[in-house]
Amino acid sequence: MPIRCKKVSMSADGRSPVNSIEVLALYGPHVRELDIVVPTFYAFSQDVLGALATALPACVRLEAFTFRLSGGYSVCLQSFLDAFTSIGPKLRHLDLQLNWQDASLVEAARHCLAHAKDVVSLSVRLESVPSSRAIGDPDFPPLRGSDRLIELHIPSRAYLPAGSTAPALRKLHIEFFDRSDLTRLASVLGDSLESLVFDLWTSEAPIFAEPKILLPKLHAVQYNSVRLPTFFFTDVLHADTPLETVHLRGKLLFDCPETIYGLQRLLLKQTRRVLKRVTIAETCGTDHQFGADEETACTVGALSQIKEVFDTSFSAAHEWAKDEGIEMVVALTHGLTIA
Repeated sequence: MPIRCKKVSMSADGRSPVNSIEVLALYGPHVRELDIVVPTFYAFSQDVLGALATALPACVRLEAFTFRLSGGYSVCLQSFLDAFTSIGPKLRHLDLQLNWQDASLVEAARHCLAHAKDVVSLSVRLESVPSSRAIGDPDFPPLRGSDRLIELHIPSRAYLPAGSTAPALRKLHIEFFDRSDLTRLASVLGDSLESLVFDLWTSEAPIFAEPKILLPKLHAVQYNSVRLPTFFFTDVLHADTPLETVHLRGKLLFDCPETIYGLQRLLLKQTRRVLKRVTIAETCGTDHQFGADEETACTVGALSQIKEVFDTSFSAAHEWAKDEGIEMVVALTHGLTIA
């Protein structure tokens, strides 16, 4: 049994959540990775946190910790925070998923980060929070990085560490993103950043010509929303950015040709092209947001429509990619891949 407990995932919403967490204390010395979800809307939620506080000090070899607090109700985290001080210094991977509607969670996050100074991978994610609250939240100061921090997932630029405190940061996932954020990235992380993932681009097209932004080590870009505007490649990124892979996760295939066109224009300006792969993933020809369930949305008819869209909108781009030696893959939601 202990051998199997090196990686443990628990959700405190079963029949006996407190008892389940108490078992963790028995096998804690064997646990290397712990992922726990604590809903706050149950009457026993406070008891669960108390049991977790008792069990955590037993996890003396814990290296990766994911703590998900959901539900939007206020709970007292003091016992958990006191226990976290015993595991924080040993952690290498920390993922905090919190509901930011409770102001006390701001202090809780600060406390955890202050005691987990040697993490190489850090994620701070918010749940059920209006975007206006997440973007540039004045209540949360920039994160304190470390010489060991390599990978970071944050809601917005308000959480970016100063460049001097995270000199080794190579991978960044930022949820809300705009041109000013990219400018700041270039100034504080330009010497190290290799991979950028963002979920929502919030800038409008520039009215006047602005200097292009160069990230000299940026090799990979992934965008996770409906459409990445053409001007991201034509008016924002500097042509000398050494992109090797571009990954687009749009909801609709129809939205992608515009982005591909912008990428083509960027490459035409490059003196040295290193792009190897363009992937358009988790897209579909049918919009699932308007009531079509997952089983019927991509019927044979819908898939034939997708193929028609590909033939009319992507065939030229596909031929261009082939001529340039670039692999282009369109991987749809329901398993159809066009390569």
